Order: sequence, then C-alpha cells, then structure tokens
Amino acid sequence: SLKYDFTSSLLSGQAFVNARVTLPILFLGVWQAINISTYHTEQFIRFIKIIVLTNAVCICVGLIFDITFFESYPKSGRWGYSGFLIRDHSVVLSSIILIEEISKSKVSTRSVALLTMSLLLLGTKSGLLSLALIFYLILIKSYRIRLYIAGIGLVLLGTLPQWLSQLIAFSHFWNAVYIEHGAWGVLFSLRNESLILFYQIIQTEYNLLHWLFGGKIRFEEMKIEMLAFDVFVFYGIVGLVAFSCFFLKWIPSWKHAIPLLVAMFSGSLLADSFLFIVWGVWIYKENLSKTKKAK
Repeated sequence: SLKYDFTSSLLSGQAFVNARVTLPILFLGVWQAINISTYHTEQFIRFIKIIVLTNAVCICVGLIFDITFFESYPKSGRWGYSGFLIRDHSVVLSSIILIEEISKSKVSTRSVALLTMSLLLLGTKSGLLSLALIFYLILIKSYRIRLYIAGIGLVLLGTLPQWLSQLIAFSHFWNAVYIEHGAWGVLFSLRNESLILFYQIIQTEYNLLHWLFGGKIRFEEMKIEMLAFDVFVFYGIVGLVAFSCFFLKWIPSWKHAIPLLVAMFSGSLLADSFLFIVWGVWIYKENLSKTKKAK
C-alpha cells in the first residue's frame, strides 16, 4: 500500500474525493432552499443545453476534419470524439439534454439527431450504454417488448466470448485489448481485473470495521470505476446503504436515473462534483414541475 501523505490526500486523494462527494449534496440542499421558483433552475439547464449542443457540433466537425483536439482519446490509438468537453462530461451532459429533448411535447428532430450522433461518436461504452438506456426506458413503452429486448441482451452477454472478436476485428486498439485481456476485459475496460484484485484484498485483509465503514483501500491506491463498488470500497456497507436510500428517495423516475445507471459501470458521476450538481439541478427541476402541476 502507498505511504499516507496528508497534502496529497487533501489535494488529489481520499480527502479530496470525500469533499467532491459531499459538497454537491450540500450545494443541492442550499439550491433547493433558496429557489422558490423554477426560473434559475430552468435558466441553468438552458445554459447547459447551449454548451452541449455546441459541443455536439464540435464532435461532428472533429470527425469530418479529423481534428485531434476534439478526440476522446488523443494519441492513444483509440477512436472517438468528445469535442471540447472531457469524455465523462460529454456523456452525462449530452444524455441529460437528450432526455430533456425527447420528453418535450414538441420534439426538435435536429437537436435529438445531433445529440444522438454525439453519443455514438464519443467512442465510449458509457455513451453507447446511455443511448441504449434512453431507448429502452423512455422510447420503448411496451413492457413485453422490454422483456424481449432484455432476454436478447442476456443471450448476447452470455455468448460474448463467441462473437466479440469478430465485432472488434476492425479496431487495432480493441483487438489488442482482446488478445491481452479477453472478451470481459474489452467489455469492462479492465475494471473486471480491478474487481478481482479487490476480491483478493477482501479475502485477506478485511475486518469487520472495513466491511461496515470502508477505509482499507484508499482512492490513491485503487479505483474500480464502478459506482456501487467504489462506494463500498471507500464507505463500506453503511455508506452504500446510505447512498442507496438517498438516491431511491430522491430520484423521481427511471429516466432521471439513467446517468446513475451508466455510472454503475463507469463510476464518473459521484466523484465529479460538477456532473453531480448538473444532474441534481435537473432532477430538482423535474420535482418542481411536478409540484406546480399538483397545485
């Protein structure tokens, strides 16, 4: 394990992550307390929409003219374009605005197409997952069709090692990952190997306090980047249950949970204060709208 350094912990390590998780929750509590109308909240989301749509244009321009600055993974050999936003921000913010757009009574086809293209062109599995969840949870209304899709998805997942090599044969980057780490390494971007290491640490080094409150593994030492596991690693069963209860009570619908569901496999949401705040303000806007309609 790494030698503890207070300054590093405060500026980039465990203490820093604790602040990044805690401060957005406090900010959102204050935001709800001082906002008695939807005006500022709606203006904030409108501002985010302008940024996201501008970034979506940059993604398309980056693809057409092969602009390195707009690449998701510059100089890595991995394909994708995220515009002027970093990858995680582009995924979460584009998803929020896309959900906003398709939930309107009058849908802007141009905006929906642009946002859909941006999520596809990111070259990230989290972008594809978010797009799939938006399609599955919002656009598909029939529970029977959802059940069929879920069944097909489980079959494809169960047979992944049999067909994935053909799918990624065109990508030198992912083909190399497949040869080195197998089909599951490709699917989880090596997070499965972090999970194996975490399991070994649990078996050999965990005691009751670690199970309850975490603390054995610090952010500086290992990040699994799968939200539920990271919360358990850093805050134990107590922290995981507390966060789960908070989200279950706070999130009004499945469509608003999509950024959280994506974070279950990427882990970007909770440890990024800005994304957490934007997501929270968006949820608050929905709750305010429901309250106004009820009155």
